[in-house]
Amino acid sequence: MRIRAQAALLTVRKHDGGRDCLRLLDGWVAENDDHMSAYTESQQIWDELGRIAPDWKTDTQRASIHKLNFAVTRRQFATIAIAACAAMASVGVGWLLHAPTYKTAVGEQKLARLADGTRIILNTDTVFKVRYSRGERRIEMVQGEALFDVAHDPDRPFIVAAAQEYIRAVGTSFVVRRDNERVEVTLLSGVVDVTRKDNGLDKVSLSPGQRFRRADNQSVELDRPRLEVVTAWRNGQLILDETPLRAAIAEMNRYSTKDIHLDTQAVDGTRLSGVFRVDETRRFAETVAGIHGLTFTETESGMNLSDNPG
Repeated sequence: MRIRAQAALLTVRKHDGGRDCLRLLDGWVAENDDHMSAYTESQQIWDELGRIAPDWKTDTQRASIHKLNFAVTRRQFATIAIAACAAMASVGVGWLLHAPTYKTAVGEQKLARLADGTRIILNTDTVFKVRYSRGERRIEMVQGEALFDVAHDPDRPFIVAAAQEYIRAVGTSFVVRRDNERVEVTLLSGVVDVTRKDNGLDKVSLSPGQRFRRADNQSVELDRPRLEVVTAWRNGQLILDETPLRAAIAEMNRYSTKDIHLDTQAVDGTRLSGVFRVDETRRFAETVAGIHGLTFTETESGMNLSDNPG
């Protein structure tokens, strides 16, 4: 309970800002696994409280907590108490009632830093949950795409569960994309094993540069794509290399709430190459229309590409 209370206090103090606070937090978390686990719990509770009561930041009356020599607001003191109580309540029923959730909106990208030093870059419209324990580090990939730069920890494997696939690593870098039941895993560095179930069976071991793909109950596809194409989204780009036109449009639509619709079969079978900005959907649509002699029209609900009349 003492460790959880310290974690709650440090979490609150971190969000007040200041490099000294961040250095203190980093040092405390690095001391042992118990500190790291407690901080992960506390950070999730902080996030949840922020969603429930976003107006609490207006309270500026200050109180003193002498044990760690911090001054905090009454709002923050309440946060500490709530976080500590929630942590205590979790004992015996799981470390949290629900896992910390990270997400991005359509067109948004975000960097998440986990307590163990792992960095995760979320692409557009991505949702995953973090379930850390003393024995393993687990991510539940609900949807979307993310690049994982995993902190090395041989005693606690890092597992990403996506649909029926389980990606297991220790310290490595890889990209996971989940579209419904279709899962892609591209290994950038290190080693990962992909299994169909969380039991080590049906294992596929990837080497750097290799990509694993499987949809539903279909067979595994392995290839070696250009890594700059797979990771171009980190720089806000979409790189197309002889990509079927309809697939190219589907890729661009991932980044916009206003979809492009191809209302013609005249260009079926054509392919598109080039580098495009993911935040320039309209320009992309106009470029496609110009290349293929299509008519571009825009409505409130989307953009249409159709046969040129006459």
